[in-house]
Amino acid sequence: FPATWVPLRLYVLAAVGLIISNCPGTWKSHKNPINTIMKQFLVHVTLSDEWYRVFFGEKRVGLACFVAFSYFIATTSLVITARNVNGISALMLLPSLMA
Repeated sequence: FPATWVPLRLYVLAAVGLIISNCPGTWKSHKNPINTIMKQFLVHVTLSDEWYRVFFGEKRVGLACFVAFSYFIATTSLVITARNVNGISALMLLPSLMA
């Protein structure tokens, strides 16, 4: 799995970095999409790590399916938000959604 997930994680990091570097505004603005992107990115990474721990570490298949479904929803939300800010970043996030 590391041969698959490491490049996907790098694509996600590059996509979020591209959004942050191209997004105007200040960090303290409530309407700034960077705040939303960062929250969704942190949820995405957390659920990704949690799925791995629950499925391979604890071997709880039912809970792992629930976490994987939550991961899919979080990643879909991240892709949609990224599309509204930067289309190239959304394309970079698609492999992670399909995995």
